[in-house]
Amino acid sequence: MVTINKMKKNVFNLVLMVFVLLNVECTLASDDQYSGPDFSAMKVMVDEDGKTLSKIHMSHAGYREVLMSNAPFEIMFISNYSKKKTWMVIPSKKIYTDMDAFSQDGDDDFIESTMFDDKPCKGFDKTKMLSTKNLHTQKIEEWGCIDKKSKKSILQWFDPKIKMVIREIDKVTLQSDILVSDLKFQKQSDSLFTLPGDYKKVSMDAMMKMMQTQ
Repeated sequence: MVTINKMKKNVFNLVLMVFVLLNVECTLASDDQYSGPDFSAMKVMVDEDGKTLSKIHMSHAGYREVLMSNAPFEIMFISNYSKKKTWMVIPSKKIYTDMDAFSQDGDDDFIESTMFDDKPCKGFDKTKMLSTKNLHTQKIEEWGCIDKKSKKSILQWFDPKIKMVIREIDKVTLQSDILVSDLKFQKQSDSLFTLPGDYKKVSMDAMMKMMQTQ
């Protein structure tokens, strides 16, 4: 069982991981590279801090993710592609912050994750299809992806039927595993990707401090 203290300790790392993924998803859509169907799904992230379960919604209008574990209360991330904005939202407190105010340390600008890409190993300079596997009656391609400059190395599972990366593992540490499952393909309402009008904007520092003290 994850204790409250450990949950607080992991909040910053959790937000950082989601922010990296959201950067990828927002870039894909704003550049008109996301050509997949609307869907909702479950996402499981496993790393050294434990397992995090999320409910996600994706469409050509935006991306929405609701954390369902490993957080002191419900945390929501909303990306609106036409506005090119991403917000972190706490519904119970009716507050939000702009994720563009959240910066990472270091000068490594290599995008570590390419989840939801319409082809495997985007951004990597060395790629190879390793095998094909049957998953729920569908053929899934397993790819190895390496970036020589950053030394990033990952394994990806690509579904050629829906043209989407649905799983990714850090090949070096084997501690980061991201899986998208239980996909339901149906039109996602545009309202999912907009902010409620009565929510108050706060700074990223204020939101992070509040989450650490809950």
